Amino acid sequence: MSAVGQAQLHIHAKTNIGVNFSQLALDDDVDLSAARVRVGGVEAAGADEADGHADAVLWSGVVIYAYFIQTATQFFVLGAVVGLVLGGSQALSRSFYGSMIPAEASAEFYGFYTVFSKFSAMWGPWGFAIVKQATGSSRLAILSLVFLFLAGLLLLSFVDVDKARRARESRAF
Repeated sequence: MSAVGQAQLHIHAKTNIGVNFSQLALDDDVDLSAARVRVGGVEAAGADEADGHADAVLWSGVVIYAYFIQTATQFFVLGAVVGLVLGGSQALSRSFYGSMIPAEASAEFYGFYTVFSKFSAMWGPWGFAIVKQATGSSRLAILSLVFLFLAGLLLLSFVDVDKARRARESRAF
């Protein structure tokens, strides 16, 4: 989890549900990503278009659940769910993308993938900050992230996976 993501997590937890991480004997330097349990990566080899749609729906559900959190226990349940699915979701995404790109140009294609990955690490926090600033509510800000997942789902619906995989096999790139 990036430092910005950790900061958003700490702010949301403290302002909305009263969880103060210093009370839990966690330092601000603790890298919460080390606590993630990665499952689902084994399924990465079989990634297909439905997995991308399922990810968008899953993450929308996670964000909607975050909107309704009232207690520290619910917050930690959310953290556990995110920890369980984040790694698998990222692995499926890369595998799905890799199944459509030509092997001989994978560096260029993964470079493109990485650039958008970096931009997404900025767009989410910016969107969160803008909505939080405009409404004064972290709950509405976290809920606004659903629009990013729905936009991704919409864009993914235009991808013709079979055509891309056939082009890869025929070396049409």
